[in-house]
Amino acid sequence: MFRFRQGGYLWHLLLRAKLGYLGIACPNRRTEGWRPPPYRLSWANFHTFRHTWATWMRQSGTDVKGLVATGNWRDERSAARYAHAVAREEWSRVDLLPAVGKKRGVRSA
Repeated sequence: MFRFRQGGYLWHLLLRAKLGYLGIACPNRRTEGWRPPPYRLSWANFHTFRHTWATWMRQSGTDVKGLVATGNWRDERSAARYAHAVAREEWSRVDLLPAVGKKRGVRSA
């Protein structure tokens, strides 16, 4: 999924949507030029959900060719932007590297 930071812009939009839906006054963080949306998820568009879906597909094991096979992307280059969403196998090997002062590389039984 896309970057999500506590206190970031996406978090703020979700908070405003939630509070607006519940009828609670929103905090005055962005007072300059902010208007309540015409509906609670007006900031979310088709591409937001498309990118989220593709990221979830990559995290569940679908490769780039699988994304292209869905028919939602024309070529592998356009679907390759979601390659970062998968944790690479090399990162799981980091704990096996030797380190000074720590017991890395020792597997517990």
